[in-house]
Amino acid sequence: MNSDGTPSVTITPHGAELYTLTIEDDGSIVGHLRLYIMDIWWNGGPTGDRKANIQDVWVHPDHRGRGYGKFLMDVAEEKARALDCKLVELTSDPNNPERRTARAMYLRRGYAVTTEGFRLRLDR
Repeated sequence: MNSDGTPSVTITPHGAELYTLTIEDDGSIVGHLRLYIMDIWWNGGPTGDRKANIQDVWVHPDHRGRGYGKFLMDVAEEKARALDCKLVELTSDPNNPERRTARAMYLRRGYAVTTEGFRLRLDR
């Protein structure tokens, strides 16, 4: 925890377009997410605007319900704004019962359900 009582979040850059955010409690990582920054493309070319894509959001089951996910999202959205992003996107599996609480949080934060995602496993 920081001196003001907020959780300690570390933002680790991996080049100019990717950041890993980790949150700690008593010196142990209890949550993380990845923040990708990219240009927005539309109709065959870049628009000049940028967007953020949040992936791999996770909070340890023993630490859920304490606001860690919300705080990670706060920090990720602040970072996206600081990098002049106009939009934040993320995906969350609607068929995974473990994601219900996270999906409810995203909706409370103002995220809208927009598309259906597709995935192809290449390791089979």
